[in-house]
Amino acid sequence: MEAQQVVPLKPQRPQPQFVRLCDIVASLFPSLAKQSPRLIFRNGTGIPVRKELFVVVKNMLFNDDKKMVERLAKEHFVDEMHATYFMEYVYKFRKVISSLIFAPHYLGIILHATKENRWGREVDKIRKYYVIGINDNTDGLFINEMGTLPPIFFDVVTYNGITISTSTDADFRKYLGYDEDVLQQDAVLGVPVNYANTRYRVSGEIVFWLWNINDSYITTLFNEQVQRYIAYLIADKLARVLIDHGFNIGSVRFVGNEVVINLPGVLTGKLATWKREDNDEAKVVKAFASIIGKYFTLKDIITDGDKRIVISDETAMADVSFIFNRRGWGQRRGDLELWISPSGLGIDSPTSRTYNNMMHDIINSIRDMLNNSERVDEVIIGNHYIRIERGLPVNFVYEPKIRPKLLDPLLITVYIPRTFLVTPKTKVTVEHAQHGTKRISFDSTYALEITTTNISDEHLEKVNVIALRKLLKQIQQ
Repeated sequence: MEAQQVVPLKPQRPQPQFVRLCDIVASLFPSLAKQSPRLIFRNGTGIPVRKELFVVVKNMLFNDDKKMVERLAKEHFVDEMHATYFMEYVYKFRKVISSLIFAPHYLGIILHATKENRWGREVDKIRKYYVIGINDNTDGLFINEMGTLPPIFFDVVTYNGITISTSTDADFRKYLGYDEDVLQQDAVLGVPVNYANTRYRVSGEIVFWLWNINDSYITTLFNEQVQRYIAYLIADKLARVLIDHGFNIGSVRFVGNEVVINLPGVLTGKLATWKREDNDEAKVVKAFASIIGKYFTLKDIITDGDKRIVISDETAMADVSFIFNRRGWGQRRGDLELWISPSGLGIDSPTSRTYNNMMHDIINSIRDMLNNSERVDEVIIGNHYIRIERGLPVNFVYEPKIRPKLLDPLLITVYIPRTFLVTPKTKVTVEHAQHGTKRISFDSTYALEITTTNISDEHLEKVNVIALRKLLKQIQQ
């Protein structure tokens, strides 16, 4: 007789249990339930709330037995850090709870107390907002401190200074910074029709923010850099013209999207002081225009108000503004600066043609890299390990075909941390010791930004305090 192989059954996670909000209120305030049952058992109070959240309120927040609460916190929170955080920053201040906001999978806690300042006015002594929720709906409780909480849709009752209210899971998710939970181990993510983006919480605090993209997305990434580069090409030619006519260039620098050519000490006499008049500046502008016009098409000369010229060649149109700097204290001369910015974008102009040619080259290059990507990238956020296969990080370096002849060559670079272009071929694995492994793919081409749920700045500081205390305690043992 052949022995049969016994395959052990995979342990099943217990089904989540819910408690009606009205039963929670009746349990918290039994005297109120006897006096005004209609106040509790009315429309809106029958929403189901996860039993774990009921345990937090009934057996922990409303329990003065600290040792019992510590044991319950360790049992119900996802790890020691969250349990310690709850004990240190919420349980310790349970006497100033002013509001409890329930949703099926979330509990909002507001701590609020006031005091009189020295002028006799009431001011906040403490005002803190915390959210306790079910991590991945199954793995235990988490706690975050927030800057605010979701709007209250329905106040149930106020008793003994505590207001019980209801909200929705969707509102809590919004304030935590995402739209949907990914609960299955394998998931294909996408952005719904008519939506620009969608935020998925994929594991613990990890959020995948997906953006619909097309060629205009790449254009937006490179827009400012390409415009600056076109201004730089014009500055290169202008600098050569100035040098050919005996001028010395002090520096060439970027200010925003403009390129500035500095001619040091070129202004003397009243041109370098407040005594100069518009007519004096206009003469200087026209003099420069006379030599620049030999190498560029001179479109316009403006000498009323701001002094500038509009020039054009086969590469671009540009505005060149003349800035007359007064001499500094103890100096005999002042500087003249030429501020160059591209113009003519959006119309049939050399600028538009150069801009479009560069963008076309960039877009085709990125499209080829994405479609042929075999690369593997790794990202670590907290205790989460994220592996991206056949994606493309938004970390691009583009060398333009048109190069300056005098000034230093420039590369155009674009980098957005933790952002990738992904396609249906891309596979993402998210691993965590407690939350397990998630395998994610995509139904189309998107920009993927890997981020985290919202928390207050103070939350990070408090976690650091807990970590340091734990470390010091280990050293003392």
